[in-house]
Amino acid sequence: MEGPTCRVLSIDDPLVEDFPVIRPYIEAGNRGGIPVKACTYPFLRAQGDAAAQRQYGWVVLADPPPAVLDSWIGVACKNGAPKQVDDCAEALANYVESQSGGQFPVTGFVAEGPDGGLCVQNGRPVELRGLIAFEDGVTIQRAANPTIEDDKVGVRTGIYCATDGWGEAVQKQITKNHAIVHAFKKARLAGLDRSCGESFLKAIREKDVEHPWLMASRLNHLAAMTTGVNAMLVKQAERFASGQDLEGECQ
Repeated sequence: MEGPTCRVLSIDDPLVEDFPVIRPYIEAGNRGGIPVKACTYPFLRAQGDAAAQRQYGWVVLADPPPAVLDSWIGVACKNGAPKQVDDCAEALANYVESQSGGQFPVTGFVAEGPDGGLCVQNGRPVELRGLIAFEDGVTIQRAANPTIEDDKVGVRTGIYCATDGWGEAVQKQITKNHAIVHAFKKARLAGLDRSCGESFLKAIREKDVEHPWLMASRLNHLAAMTTGVNAMLVKQAERFASGQDLEGECQ
């Protein structure tokens, strides 16, 4: 199967007008040497290689080069686990790679499943690989319709893990016009659970932001791109030093 097709975005790219969330990442990336890319990538809806099963996803990524990601992890472990730097760095590197591939989905759709029951439809996992929406590095639920009023029934109401073979144009239309009705728990690329994020959320809650965890994830990643310190990775390093499961909730 062919690989992804990506292009690096500039601040005057037409996508920036359609998707304003992209702009601050490009600005931060320009200062920190981290490209922001729009990518179309192939995936298989089910196991096997039949051409009829091939689907395509569209996503905008902040894509730190390996040297930058290694630096973030090294700084995090020196600050959060100073007595276990090497072991911490190995654990964080493996965890970041396994749950985000070292990339940060700014907006768009990521193909996930079927392993781990990640592709859920009508409240049940399905044995398919499907498209799950992201914004600011966090899995989200978008409304099924461009108007939100009919989509407040439940967390899983609306678009979640689509397996309908949407093309790039449909994914862009949904991302642009369908409101976010729910934000889930993990903030990439650190993979930090929201239960660990009170220090990131406190000031944001005071500003009455509609989706505080998305804003916390955004501000953390923008700061990492410009300062070289990813505070959520530092938190994960602290959790490693105390023997906690990086994937789990905070103890």
